[in-house]
Amino acid sequence: MRINASFVNVFKKPNSRSEVITQLLYGETFKIIGRKKLFIKIKNDLDNYKGYILKKNICLNLINTHKVYKLNASLYNKPDFKKKIKKKKKKN
Repeated sequence: MRINASFVNVFKKPNSRSEVITQLLYGETFKIIGRKKLFIKIKNDLDNYKGYILKKNICLNLINTHKVYKLNASLYNKPDFKKKIKKKKKKN
């Protein structure tokens, strides 16, 4: 599973008043290892933290619809699409 919010708190116990032991940031992945009423027990893939997140903070049936394959961006002088600069910012 993957986080699609900017961040999600990971609680020590399945209670929103419990201690926050870590946070998952946008794009981080985790595995579901259990379920409670309003919470899901997870294990973070990055650092193996285990804890509980609120079910409402994640989308369980998220399907990838787009793939980014071109890593560059157009530059503009002003917030107007007609004022495009010819140069492009390329990935490093």
